[in-house]
Amino acid sequence: MQLPTFKILLFFGFLSFLAHHAQAQLEMSAFTATGRGGAATTFATDYQAIGVNPANIGVQRSFRDPMLTFGFLEFNSSFFSEGMTRGELAESIFDPTSNNFTYQQKVVAKNKFANTANSINVDVMLVGAAIQLPKIGGFAFSMRDKIQFYSKLNPLSANLLFLGHNSDYFTGIELSDGTRLANTNAITPEQREKAVAGFIAADDAKTYGEILNGSRFSLSWYREYNFAYGTKLYDSYNFTAYGGIGVKYIQGIALIDVAAENNQLTKDNISVSRTLGLTILDSASGNGRNYEGFIQNATNLNKFFGAEPVGKGFGLDFGVNLVIKRNLYLGFAVTNLGAINWESNTFKLQNDKLQEIQGVGLNNYNLLATNANTFSLAGQGAALKLKGTGTITEAVPSVIRVGASYEYFRTFHVGLDVIIPRNRASGNLENPLVTLGGEYRLTRYIRISSGISVGGNQARPNVPGGVVFSLRKRWLEAGVATRDIISYFPFVNAENSTLSFSAGFVRFKLF
Repeated sequence: MQLPTFKILLFFGFLSFLAHHAQAQLEMSAFTATGRGGAATTFATDYQAIGVNPANIGVQRSFRDPMLTFGFLEFNSSFFSEGMTRGELAESIFDPTSNNFTYQQKVVAKNKFANTANSINVDVMLVGAAIQLPKIGGFAFSMRDKIQFYSKLNPLSANLLFLGHNSDYFTGIELSDGTRLANTNAITPEQREKAVAGFIAADDAKTYGEILNGSRFSLSWYREYNFAYGTKLYDSYNFTAYGGIGVKYIQGIALIDVAAENNQLTKDNISVSRTLGLTILDSASGNGRNYEGFIQNATNLNKFFGAEPVGKGFGLDFGVNLVIKRNLYLGFAVTNLGAINWESNTFKLQNDKLQEIQGVGLNNYNLLATNANTFSLAGQGAALKLKGTGTITEAVPSVIRVGASYEYFRTFHVGLDVIIPRNRASGNLENPLVTLGGEYRLTRYIRISSGISVGGNQARPNVPGGVVFSLRKRWLEAGVATRDIISYFPFVNAENSTLSFSAGFVRFKLF
């Protein structure tokens, strides 16, 4: 049945309006997609299509598809390190404060982090629901938290990060008794243990742009309230077109976006929720509370789920899904057209010269497990020169998705996705991601999935895998998945490690 022309015109008119008034996402928390390596542009359905391709919310493949779908606490996590082994990566995630590196271990660590990529992606969907209404289309809602982190440090910044005031960047060190010594190989380990500061003359000091040249350090944490609509735009025997739009209200919990190119700072924005204990006043004033750190102040889950927002904004998703001869799917989507205004606890990194540091540097591989002893971030000897500022407006990580897939009698579904970052926003992909994945219905109650993915924030190809269990008539669905099976093999402990786990256990499909 062909829909009235005015409905198509109304849909694209509204789409065009939003696209002109709004300015990384992969498969979000969809555990059913992680096992395909993120191939989801034409696969994702119901509320799991939010942030992927909202057109899919309007797709109903057969009369057996449920009218109502809802779920709770679905999550997807992925940790990648180009320099760490699987064991080191796992320890940095699950037991970050267990290590207390010696000076020699710090030398090894700073070499592992020099010019290597590290990334974290954690997505938790607290609640999601979707409903299909005949002749109208599908509506979906979800609430989710998304945390994205990426770092790639040059040798000098990695050196300072792990060695702190003992870095060979500094020409001298100051001991706890006030004695100042030249920073040479003649300094004993006992003297380094007593060091409280490293210093260098102003004429020899480098600016932060020079120190960070070629480096990127970004962290973003958003809380999204998503509303999406998908509908059938055109229908004939061999061709059906679906379109969809999504609108989201975004609360910003944390933003750290620092980068430098050509010895100049190109990104210098910081805004972090006070709930996490990261309130930092102007470094130059010497006032205010010092940096207390993520790990030390995150013992209570309320500090995450109840984190006080420091920014707010809106975003837009839109997409299309074309079905040819009922088996071939072609999808296109643009997600996260939007921006956040960071309005509270906002800072700019000043491009001053670094002349002094107080702090021993990181004691383990977890870049976020810091405290006042590892780095001083306020007052005299601060590792960073921060200046309080007004509202910071930053785009949210936006991507373009293009996908194609073929489904064989609802038994085998295979597809190819290309995901291209639209901007360099904090938390976005560094490079395009290409995924080839599929799923196979092993029995009436079990689906398995796998594939291969290359690019994105990865330094090597990943081989994902997943399994989804369905009870009779598919009214209850649960599953687990990983973005890289290879990392779990006992004999694999080399560098370029990925640890990934995705799960959902309370997903209902009714009516």
